[in-house]
Amino acid sequence: MKKLISKLIVLSSFIFITACGGQSADSLVLDFFKSLSDGDGEKAYSLFYVSSQDQKSVGAMYAKSLFQGLAEESKKGGGLKKYEVLEVSDYTDDEKMNEKFKNIQKVIVLIEDHKGNEHKENFLVGDFDGKKYIIEIRSFIK
Repeated sequence: MKKLISKLIVLSSFIFITACGGQSADSLVLDFFKSLSDGDGEKAYSLFYVSSQDQKSVGAMYAKSLFQGLAEESKKGGGLKKYEVLEVSDYTDDEKMNEKFKNIQKVIVLIEDHKGNEHKENFLVGDFDGKKYIIEIRSFIK
């Protein structure tokens, strides 16, 4: 579980996550975890938006391989026992982020693996050009 969480943090420093428009912030985040839990690294990676200038970067290529590894590791371990949204709230704490993305929301998710280990993840989700994006993953440190 700690490896999975550590890799998620690394991924958030390289790229943004995205999904189709019309989706709510909480369902976007849950779709991300479902694809990881199901062992579908390609689907999980396909949810990421990588700017055109970063698509061929080392970071983006590394992130793609990490997603596949995360998905395989998750499936081998029985997937995730639970991933549920605890809270969705408006987020206005970052002026620079609020200039680029509209309607930013913070989504807090409780994740539990099959061994009973629980961890909370904090996602920032916003609108850009009419689509909903997961902008950032911030882990809670215990």
